[in-house]
Amino acid sequence: MNTLIISKSFMVKDSVSKLFTENFNTKCVDQISDLNNISDAELNKYYFIFINIDENNINDLKIINLLREREESLRILAIDFHKKESLFIESVKLGIDGYISNIEDKEEFIYIVRKIIAGKKFYEGDLMHKALTHKFKRSNSLLTNREEEVIKEVAKGFNNYKISETLSITEYTVKKHISRILQKLGLKNRQEIILYMQNNNKKIIK
Repeated sequence: MNTLIISKSFMVKDSVSKLFTENFNTKCVDQISDLNNISDAELNKYYFIFINIDENNINDLKIINLLREREESLRILAIDFHKKESLFIESVKLGIDGYISNIEDKEEFIYIVRKIIAGKKFYEGDLMHKALTHKFKRSNSLLTNREEEVIKEVAKGFNNYKISETLSITEYTVKKHISRILQKLGLKNRQEIILYMQNNNKKIIK
């Protein structure tokens, strides 16, 4: 598992590199300070990217996420020591696999990484709760514009075929959007989506 650690802090790079080397099936662990130090071609060789984000390098996360559109197996874990809600929301919109604010416990970090490698998502509970609590008081949303369109159609009780016709997208794309909506909102199925929309008084256009 080729791994890339991105951080301006040498302590973060060294400590995280050591954790990956000692605890995972890692072929190589490389370190860089920012994306200016690596080419797109070189980025393509990594399976797991750990990035230390802040307001100055959120665009780096967007660039990395574009790679996953070409290589879906890429896993992305971000750490934000400042716990900025705006960065968290933007990161979830991009669909990154994990978002944490510290590495206090070694075993917990290993658990999170293994969960992400297995294809699961991990977002710190307090950040997710805070974002969901305030999302209806602001224009910011965990969902993309397209996901907002899809969730409204799901809330009307429409099946994937009907939604695909309404929004002029494929059924596969509808299914993918619904899967991401469930992950982002911590819901289990379509029924919970409908209840979620009703409980939060989201307007459903008939």
